Amino acid sequence: MRLDNQDKTVFILVLFAAIAVSGARLLSPMIIGWDQGIQLEAAYRLLGGEGLKTVHIGSANFDIYQSPEARYLTHFPPTYSLLMAALMSWGLPLIAALKIFYTAVTIAGWGGWGLVLAESLGRPLRFGTVIIRSNVLLALSLPFFFTPVWQGTDIILWAAVPFWIWFISRQGALALAISGGIMGLLVTVRYTSIYLAAAAFFGLFQCYEYNWKRSLRQFSIYMGGACLFLIPLLLYNRWALQNSILPPAYAGMEGLWDISSTLTRIVSSFSATSYQFGLPLISSRLLPAIAERGVLNITFGLGCIVVFVALPFVVARTIPISDSALRSHLSLWLAWLPISAVLLLTAAMFSNRFNFLAETRYYWPTQFIFLALLYGWLSQESYALARINTGSGIKLGMLTLILLYQLTYRPFLLVTGDDRFRSAQLLGIDHLPTATYPSQQVFGSGLRQEVADKLTTLASTTPQPIIFLQNYSVFAYGTKDSWVYRPIDSNSYWQEATTSQAVNLYFVTFSRRCPRVCDTASDQQVLNAAPLELIFTESYDQDPNTFVRIYRWAVSASTKIKDFTTT
Repeated sequence: MRLDNQDKTVFILVLFAAIAVSGARLLSPMIIGWDQGIQLEAAYRLLGGEGLKTVHIGSANFDIYQSPEARYLTHFPPTYSLLMAALMSWGLPLIAALKIFYTAVTIAGWGGWGLVLAESLGRPLRFGTVIIRSNVLLALSLPFFFTPVWQGTDIILWAAVPFWIWFISRQGALALAISGGIMGLLVTVRYTSIYLAAAAFFGLFQCYEYNWKRSLRQFSIYMGGACLFLIPLLLYNRWALQNSILPPAYAGMEGLWDISSTLTRIVSSFSATSYQFGLPLISSRLLPAIAERGVLNITFGLGCIVVFVALPFVVARTIPISDSALRSHLSLWLAWLPISAVLLLTAAMFSNRFNFLAETRYYWPTQFIFLALLYGWLSQESYALARINTGSGIKLGMLTLILLYQLTYRPFLLVTGDDRFRSAQLLGIDHLPTATYPSQQVFGSGLRQEVADKLTTLASTTPQPIIFLQNYSVFAYGTKDSWVYRPIDSNSYWQEATTSQAVNLYFVTFSRRCPRVCDTASDQQVLNAAPLELIFTESYDQDPNTFVRIYRWAVSASTKIKDFTTT
């Protein structure tokens, strides 16, 4: 891509801000999320010669004294675990491997976005003879407000999307196949990356003037490139699962069991797609205010969907009719991403009861696209107007207010400390309110150092300890002793569980909603009837929903664990 001087300015400013953000985060602790913890556990087990396996989605042995059976990682794709295992195999400690990896991903990602956004942000605003270089400020602000957290694989998808856009907008079969290959590789990192296939199909269909034959021919080239990575992934899943190419969590159709309930959840969750507007004024202020107001919430959500559906067609209308190479316009591919993400998340709601539409991290790759397209359109309009009339003045005025909010008010809140969450996110500590800064430690998300130290002491000093954790993955991701740390299994497991040897059982819960012991999904009737001794508590003032409790239960060899419970 050839950049003119204005485009180069945008690219350099975005890259400069990205380096500054990366520098700030290099001083932060690394915080391990739930998904990431499982993937890192698989990486550690691979390094230990066990294979790419995890206990979290394993098969518990009914004899507690026996280690649970670890199973191959399929719930999440394998590539992230393989990458981290490769870095640590060179002798790097986990903290160094994580920081090197995420620094490289962040700078490469913003480098790609700087190239792609140059088309939308290349020109300043011009009102008559007055020129306002707001594009410079907007380009500089994006990395400070929209860099994903250094956690898990969402940031990898975000970083690769601009390169996908760049290749799919090029002419020629090779570039199209490469863009498909990028998507295929991303799916081996994060399953949700498949929404890029929808964006590719709809974009090609529009570019080739809704000609089915030409569009399908081009799309087949795209998918041919994707299959270079998709086929090995499916073969791996088939081998690991033995009878399926999809993990159980995605192969089912739980959402179809109660179609009316699923449709209600979908429509009620459409309002969460407003995160893709990139304006906290909407997502953090307006959305919570209307979330419990049924009709208003649904109306707002449907309005968001209408905006995202219309976006590609509005962008296409801004491209001169004389320009026949519609496919080469990066803004068109940007415009197809938000609605494509919504379509995939909506479809996923039928396969699983998890509310995918309400999970904001799925919108990270698309959350500043609306702002960029809005600015591109606004700058184009400002150059086209020789004189501002009443109608155009109102329209431009409203859009200018949105930019002023992004360029002045949000930075003001960040500097004054009033937007503490954004400040914490910028430093990479938003998932751990009690973290110190700077720090070179690794924490599980929401896990305070005192709790981690207590669990380490129990594991090293107690005879025959087995520690069951409600949030297993955010602590045990790096353990080399899978016998000690385990997830809390379901109540049906405890109905049948036995122990062939005397053991000391410890149960760790993190949620204040737990009556005593609970797993990730439900209460534990058997365990809550057991003679558990509370030995440790820890509450967080910054997070009222977290209340850590550790219970101890000394169990002798028995036929069934439930025989030792009280009634």
